[in-house]
Amino acid sequence: MHFLARHRRSHSPRSYTRLAVFLGAALFAVAALPAHAQGWPTKPVRLIVPFPVGAAPDVVARLLGERLGQAWGQAVVVANRAGAGGIPGMSTLVRSPADG
Repeated sequence: MHFLARHRRSHSPRSYTRLAVFLGAALFAVAALPAHAQGWPTKPVRLIVPFPVGAAPDVVARLLGERLGQAWGQAVVVANRAGAGGIPGMSTLVRSPADG
């Protein structure tokens, strides 16, 4: 009997918080449905790979770039910036102009 009595209690404030978060996320998702994205990408996309040409990450990036280029209808250029533990690749990324 104790087991049933324990589970017949009213809902805790924590469960109401979870419900509010869920409903808020659902409302946000529904509100975003009518929004249409702009035509992106409008120019070739540069994919920076901080590994040398021929390494496994480079091969994966090139395969991914080919598929993304077909899906987007835009060229995807793979740029390898190897060495120094990825610092040249990250520096290239940081110095690249903002494109939105």
